[in-house]
Amino acid sequence: MALLYWLESTALADWVGASIWGYPIMLTIHSVGLAIVVGLVFMMNLRFLGVMKGVPIGSMSKIFAFAWFGFAINTISGFSLFTLQASWYVTNVPFLLKIGGIVVGVVTMILVQKEFRLAGNSWDTLDEASSKLKAFAIISFVGWSIGMIGGRFIAYL
Repeated sequence: MALLYWLESTALADWVGASIWGYPIMLTIHSVGLAIVVGLVFMMNLRFLGVMKGVPIGSMSKIFAFAWFGFAINTISGFSLFTLQASWYVTNVPFLLKIGGIVVGVVTMILVQKEFRLAGNSWDTLDEASSKLKAFAIISFVGWSIGMIGGRFIAYL
């Protein structure tokens, strides 16, 4: 807990919490990062589940760099927001659900990206995703959805 209390006393926490611009800037950046990562991941998941059949499955592999960029934005902005009340967040159930959902979402992103690397260019000729990719898509939808819902509930529970 000492580390968490220290985080709450850092200059970053002071800037985010006490300045007129810190919190709105970090929250806006966090929202943009969320839109990028979750929007792109959901788009990939929908394709794996059979939506947008005109889009080659292999083209989805090009989206990962942008999705990871969105995740990096969210990690940095989320950590900045976390410093405000770190000792409270670690005991907050919605926050813990949010983090758990994000972990599931990130793990599935890694697994899908690994599948693309192993398959090489063979994805470009497929019209339908493998059952493994479909399962990853469903797990990813659930994980990211729990993460987003948990994040929204932090303010209310």
